[in-house]
Amino acid sequence: MSDGTTTLRTATLQRSDLLAAQERNDEALALVDEALAQLPDDVALLQQRGWVLMRLGRHTDAVQSLRTALAMAPDAVWAQHLLAVALTALGDLPAASEAIANCLAVQPDVPEHHLQQALILAKTRGLRGRRQRADQAVEHLRTAIALDPERAASYGRAASVYNLLQRSAEAIEHVEKGLALAPDDVSLIAAHADYTAPKVTHKYDYVTGPAHQVASASRVLANAPQHLSARRALFDALWVRRILALDTPLVVAPIVTFAIGMSFATAGENTMPLLLMLLIAAAVIAGGRWAVSRAITKHASESYRRTLLHDLPHSALKRWLTRASWALLGATSVVLLFVRDPIIIRWAIVAVGLSVLLALAASLTQHLTFPTVARRLAAISDDAHALAHLAWHRAVLRDRVTLRVFAALFLAAFTQAVKTGREDAAPVLLLAAAALLLSPLVGLIVVRRVERDLRNHLAGTVDLPPKYRKPGIVGLSLILIAGMLCIVQLVASTASLPVLPNEHDADGAYELTWSPPDSEKSDDACSGRPATRAACILRKQQERQEKLKDRPIPKITPIEIPTMPTLPTLPEPTGH
Repeated sequence: MSDGTTTLRTATLQRSDLLAAQERNDEALALVDEALAQLPDDVALLQQRGWVLMRLGRHTDAVQSLRTALAMAPDAVWAQHLLAVALTALGDLPAASEAIANCLAVQPDVPEHHLQQALILAKTRGLRGRRQRADQAVEHLRTAIALDPERAASYGRAASVYNLLQRSAEAIEHVEKGLALAPDDVSLIAAHADYTAPKVTHKYDYVTGPAHQVASASRVLANAPQHLSARRALFDALWVRRILALDTPLVVAPIVTFAIGMSFATAGENTMPLLLMLLIAAAVIAGGRWAVSRAITKHASESYRRTLLHDLPHSALKRWLTRASWALLGATSVVLLFVRDPIIIRWAIVAVGLSVLLALAASLTQHLTFPTVARRLAAISDDAHALAHLAWHRAVLRDRVTLRVFAALFLAAFTQAVKTGREDAAPVLLLAAAALLLSPLVGLIVVRRVERDLRNHLAGTVDLPPKYRKPGIVGLSLILIAGMLCIVQLVASTASLPVLPNEHDADGAYELTWSPPDSEKSDDACSGRPATRAACILRKQQERQEKLKDRPIPKITPIEIPTMPTLPTLPEPTGH
């Protein structure tokens, strides 16, 4: 072997290691391939190529490169080890176990071999021999730690195996031992945050899990700003909360609309308590969502929150749209408490409808900026893990669409109740139903498009994640149909907003009371809209007067008053 060959190999291995450490894996692969073009039978370069391919997520290609190296040098132990790692990632655990057993037969005192064997045993499924495999995995972990007790990374890998074995106490113990040796190790910090996460005690606990996710990701990023998994975890939690915050007016507006339709339908029939109850419910929902959002986002760093809320595309537009929507809802709620003019009430209905449109515009803007924001905050990269990340977002939006289909049907059913009072408020309920459903549908379309583009970009270059499922055409068809129906309903409801005068303008001043008067508790009490009720009362008064006019006046019999007897005269009192 010439000195030039040795120099080329050594330089290539060193430079590719440096590039991989900087996450420049594509450049590292190109460098190794360039050297292999001159030294196609070099085992060390083939082994290095397999390692770089694994970092790129191309485990199938890595297996091919490593097997080529082993065909030339069957005693290349580290090629066998890397082969076992790649086969484990592909789920071929029997072949992986065979490869790592070959390594242990040659080098029984290397901790990495024992750690990999423990991982393979922990991942092997099946009830038969499960306890025996767990005991063997623990024995390999103990051997690895005993061989190099001062190596922090070994404790981290051992903790991951204990976590797979569902032995959380041992997992936390080993992570803490590793942190005692390397307090600034980012992977150990992240693992400790995951293993010590507070358990969600209720399936409707939407605060504990996301709050811990934000706190742990922020802690990791404070030590390693480029940590990709932490960036993705932080982005996921805050992005979901931001979408829900922008959609809150779409939840509150139907409640305010229902309050208008029911409370201003039959004046004088105990409608003030109903109005207050509905407005208080709207305020509680808005305040509750704000409190949950605050409890989760407060754990993120101020700089990250500022970037997500203020420094991204169209941030100012979304803020003003949201503020205008809340201003209209707040002003309308105040008007309902003090104003009884039917024309002003009609414009209050229009204001609620406008608030729905503004909130929808803010929500759609947020969804449409997802690709740009995710790329800018490094939540999406060109690797297989990004596909799994996008699939998670797709699943979240799909579940939200399912829930909002039922919410939209619920609101559509309540339009019938509103039509018994102020029927001109019914279009606002239908408008809110369409907006609630259209928002996640648009988000789902955007995520699917980003996912498709990334999948096409990675086609043939990386292995897809084992649990990744490509979205189907049937789902896309249903999304498009539902989206078109929502748009049609949105346009129809917007056109039906009571901007022009209608018959309710002649209702007269509304009168909302705390309890109905006694005269209205009788069986013949008048009801309906104020104008109809007033006419009914006048008609009944006239009927009563006609009945009194024809009624005969009764004769009164004179009463004889007896004469009082004469009282005797009393003597004058005498002084003493």
